[in-house]
Amino acid sequence: MKKKLYLTAFAVLLCSIAGAQEITTAMVELRGDAVYNGIGGTTVNDNTGFKGSFFNVLLKGTITDKLSFDIRQRVNRSNPDGTFFNATDKALLHFDPNEKWRLSFGKRAFAVGGFDFDTLPINLFYTSQYCIDLACFQWGISAAYFFNDRNDQIEFEMVQSPFRTLATSTNIYSYSTRWIGTHGPFDFIHSINLIETNPGKFINWIILGHRFNLDKWVIEADVINRSSLAGENSSEWFFKNMSLIGKIKYRPVENLVLSIKGSYDFNKCTPEYDYDYLVCPGTSCGRLGFIGEYFPLKDDRLRLHFVLYRDWGTNTCTLGGVTDKMIYVAAGATWRINFLKLYGKNH
Repeated sequence: MKKKLYLTAFAVLLCSIAGAQEITTAMVELRGDAVYNGIGGTTVNDNTGFKGSFFNVLLKGTITDKLSFDIRQRVNRSNPDGTFFNATDKALLHFDPNEKWRLSFGKRAFAVGGFDFDTLPINLFYTSQYCIDLACFQWGISAAYFFNDRNDQIEFEMVQSPFRTLATSTNIYSYSTRWIGTHGPFDFIHSINLIETNPGKFINWIILGHRFNLDKWVIEADVINRSSLAGENSSEWFFKNMSLIGKIKYRPVENLVLSIKGSYDFNKCTPEYDYDYLVCPGTSCGRLGFIGEYFPLKDDRLRLHFVLYRDWGTNTCTLGGVTDKMIYVAAGATWRINFLKLYGKNH
């Protein structure tokens, strides 16, 4: 009943503002999967079978020539505490005072580097241990500066901490600086993040994401260094708590993409001085797999996919995630309905 009310409200909103403002995106996207999940030869029944993975409503547009909005609501996500915005990935209001600056307020994926993190959830078939349980969608404010003919963008951001539900207080924050650049065949997303894990305690992330576009090939490599900056032993600040993520994509024809993606996460820091909830001290684990994507209509209206990956190693985190000897196999479809094209066609 609630889902029907959400869709009805969305349709009413769309019709009511269409005359006063420009809507650039009004879309529903869905993904379903048939999944097999097993650990050491034993089937994980709770995660095997037919699954509805995503049901998103997207709305983008302008309010004035300097104000715009961007909304993505997950209709299929539960709200255990009755808060509607728990199912909201994005609810942003942008103000562009000129071509160089953009000020934003609302909820979004906070400003983290790396291309794996930057991938839309509906297109991210699996990820590394550091990202699996990361509550990345948070409320806050940001300012972005564009330069070099808008090929480069630097963002400054303050949002709620992604660890606020695990901490002793929810009044904790994350402070980020991110640089996004495109230079010919080379793209990058770099960030420095200072994230409060408990009042007065912080973890620092330095993330370097790189992508090379080479004709039919795309190569992505993300390097994440984490440090709690605690204790007197600064030797634990670098190269002791890291994640490495790599992906190679090959497009032999226009509507087929074949990918191999792997990740390795480890944390060799002293537990006494480590505040990492995602990759805990003593963790050393990896994930390697294959993704096949076929687009029958030669665009993103319909996608058929196949996913296979395997985990190995030791994961000490109580939140779970990468599990030794786990195998995951899935096949499914993603489809998108563009209301603007439907409306334009029928009227």
